[in-house]
Amino acid sequence: MNNIVARYPISFPQSGQTPVLRSRTVVAAGEQALIVVSPGNTRTIPVEWAVDKFELTPDGEFVLALGDDMKRGAVWETRTGRKVIELTGAEGQRQSLRAGLVMIQEELCVLVAVKNKDIVILSATDGAERGWIATTGMIWFHFEGVIQLDPNWICITGYHDGESRDQIAAMQTSDLLQDPMALYSALVERATVSQWGYEIAAGPAGGGHAVVVRDPEWNNEEPSLDLAESFRGIEIWDLKSNEVVQRINYSDEFDSRAVIGADNTRVVIQSHGHVHVIARENGDVTSVEGMALDPYSLELATIQEDTISIAKL
Repeated sequence: MNNIVARYPISFPQSGQTPVLRSRTVVAAGEQALIVVSPGNTRTIPVEWAVDKFELTPDGEFVLALGDDMKRGAVWETRTGRKVIELTGAEGQRQSLRAGLVMIQEELCVLVAVKNKDIVILSATDGAERGWIATTGMIWFHFEGVIQLDPNWICITGYHDGESRDQIAAMQTSDLLQDPMALYSALVERATVSQWGYEIAAGPAGGGHAVVVRDPEWNNEEPSLDLAESFRGIEIWDLKSNEVVQRINYSDEFDSRAVIGADNTRVVIQSHGHVHVIARENGDVTSVEGMALDPYSLELATIQEDTISIAKL
């Protein structure tokens, strides 16, 4: 990796959480703080509680953090450190809050799910409710997070109540404010892309496409004869036609927290401390050094002592 596009002098705390890279902005979690590094700007954002997980918008302009044993959350503007919205889970209940950032019709919104309740769509600007997504009732889906695939599509991640396998479902952003049953349509009626895996992760693959890596973990069971059920590896989905346009065998370890992105020639996966570049033409896998992948630009941050280097893959 020799195509360096940016270098920042900074020492990040050793929090055990992997830094996040988006649009050449890097964020790491410290002890009750978020450290933001971007061109010409280094900022520490104080947080009133221990950070359990965090994410950045694709443009790197906003960061969402959840913490206090997943009971509290907030969104900040990375450039200024201004807090734009606070979130709370069920009072006194640990692991009761899930949330994710998305752009819907050019507005930054937060998808928020409090334990055993539907997803509420909130404006990050004024906190007003813009809509909701049904997760209870017939599907009883536990929301875990959301991935912006492109300006018109998102991917919701989670699992059905009582099941050990994870599920993903792609939805058009134009449907979210109009149809509370959009997730039901994706998961049950298969109106849009949906897939499952005991380990599964999804990411952007260029306008109108998504990349999915999945492991159905058949173990000693007889695999299904249905390729859509039994396939272990990478799938490229055309979101509009709801069809798999390519499958690539991939047998290395990954988990459902993997960061993944693709372009016309490559798929890149960051998981289990490694970064793999997979050629779409023949499935060849190359390992590269780095610890924070931007799945939208396919840029990779390497952190060594007091320097962050960002390079194009």
